[in-house]
Amino acid sequence: MIDLIAAIFCATSIGAGVYYLRYNRMVDLLRDIEGQRRSRLRHRTRRLGSIAMIALGVTLFWGIWELKGGKPTLQLIVAWLAVLMLLILLLLLVCIDMLLTQRMRSQLRRGIESRQSSPDFDDSNNSTPTTRP
Repeated sequence: MIDLIAAIFCATSIGAGVYYLRYNRMVDLLRDIEGQRRSRLRHRTRRLGSIAMIALGVTLFWGIWELKGGKPTLQLIVAWLAVLMLLILLLLLVCIDMLLTQRMRSQLRRGIESRQSSPDFDDSNNSTPTTRP
C-alpha cells in the first residue's frame, strides 16, 4: 500500500512539473505590466521550478525505492540528500516568485492611485481617466 501512495505522490509531482512547464508561457502576458527584466526573471524562475518538480518526483521515487533495501547505503543517502536539496531549491524559487508578484502588485497599486489622484480622473465613468475640454 505504501508503494502505491509513494507512486501516486511521485507521479503527481512529475505531472505538476510538466503542467507548470507547459503553461509557463502565460508569464509572457505580464511582460507589458512588470517590465521585461522582471518578466524574464519570473520566466526563468518558473521554468527552473518546474524542472525541479519533475526531478523531485524522480528522486523521491528513487529514495523510496532505496528504503525498501533495508540497509542504509550510499545510494540511499545520496537520494535523500537530492530530495532535500530539491525541496530547498523549490522553496527558494517560490520565495523569488512571490517577491516578484508582490512588487508587481505594489507597482499596479501605485499606478492606479496616481491615476485616481490626477485632475483628469472622472470616477463616474467606470474609473477611467478622461480629458478636460
